[in-house]
Amino acid sequence: MKRMMNESGFTLLEVAMVLFIVGIALSVMLSPLGDQRQRLKRAETDQQLADIQEVLLGYLAVNGQLPCPAINSSDGTEQRTSNVCTTQHGFLPAVTLGMVGAYSDAEALLLDTWGNPYRYSISNETAAGNGSDWDFVTAADLVSAWGGTISEGDLEICDAENCGGTFTISDAVVVVFSMGADWANGTTSGDQLENLGGTLGAYAVPGDLEFVSKTASVIAGSEFDDQLIWLSTQQVYAQLLTAGRIP
Repeated sequence: MKRMMNESGFTLLEVAMVLFIVGIALSVMLSPLGDQRQRLKRAETDQQLADIQEVLLGYLAVNGQLPCPAINSSDGTEQRTSNVCTTQHGFLPAVTLGMVGAYSDAEALLLDTWGNPYRYSISNETAAGNGSDWDFVTAADLVSAWGGTISEGDLEICDAENCGGTFTISDAVVVVFSMGADWANGTTSGDQLENLGGTLGAYAVPGDLEFVSKTASVIAGSEFDDQLIWLSTQQVYAQLLTAGRIP
């Protein structure tokens, strides 16, 4: 009987071994595909951030000022009271900027490739003009600053939380960023939490003036997949000069 079973097909042990080998082969093949998808999404997000930077510079050239952040209930438009933003940290005012892309149904916020709204922060410096307006969202202040006190952005970007590492830039005017793929799982990395800290509606937003930008990492406790772009004070005034808005 045993000889007949062996001759008629595989034993249970042989079937188990085949399934085990097939499972390993599939995991080896699928893992690179997963990594490829991740890289593709990061590349798409990088491109969209580059587009956002160009649109912000274009908006600055046309209007002589930058837009305020959107809030979760503003339908993707900037929120301001006269020459002061209603919040310093919020979401990209993509509808105000006329950005093309995928938007959240409820709030009309532009989404990154991971399905999460782009965060947007702007300097609230008031050194120029009348000293009470937010200079970089006020065209008249930026013009008057050219003949007097030049306003500098106060957003800081470095390579470690609490800006304890190397500074990338200490006078950013605007910061826009994607929280990457791991936002839905609840990040615990200190470097990523540095980019958050406050809340706006149901969303986490930045809570201070310090941001981290560094190489992506999957090391436990130091995970990092945020993607950032910014405009420096120099870039802002260079664009105003190029557009002929300041002498």
